[in-house]
Amino acid sequence: IFEIAPLRAVIMIVALAFQSSTVGLQTLYLSRTFTYAEQSISDYSQRETAINSLIFLILIFLFRQIAETVFSSSMIEVDSKVMYQLNMRLVRKCEKVPLICFEDSAWKDELTRAKQCLKWTRLSDLSLSFYNIMSEVISLTSVAIVLATFNIWLIPISVFSVVPFFVVRLIRGNQFYKLKWFQSSQERKK
Repeated sequence: IFEIAPLRAVIMIVALAFQSSTVGLQTLYLSRTFTYAEQSISDYSQRETAINSLIFLILIFLFRQIAETVFSSSMIEVDSKVMYQLNMRLVRKCEKVPLICFEDSAWKDELTRAKQCLKWTRLSDLSLSFYNIMSEVISLTSVAIVLATFNIWLIPISVFSVVPFFVVRLIRGNQFYKLKWFQSSQERKK
């Protein structure tokens, strides 16, 4: 991605980092908005603070949506460029392979897997998964910082609540990969 569309890749990372870091700010200002709104019921002087907090919360939400739009549009453009380049590379590699290789079933299985990866945009899915992981790490870090301001025990509680989901997804993904690897020969024959 950085080789084919370096500027768009940088724009994507910056937009993703901004979008992800606003999750913690959004959580913090949502909490502050409710606190100030509650205080403004008994103390009218807090009303302006509550309104300012609400306005800032709305601005955070809008900037997050803008960053998400920039990321998505950049991802679409990068995807099309990358897929085109990878298809061209695959064709060029096939041009250089001796014709006898097309009789070898192991080589044809590899070629079929490569074609399927390009056809089903596996690389796009992989890069999107990488960006999602990066986004989640930044989001979790920002939310953990906000949670620590309330109570430090909220961090381990929230971490342990997602561990079972992560383990199940890891096992399921590994089994799905093995299944696709096993089926590539049958897919080619079909």
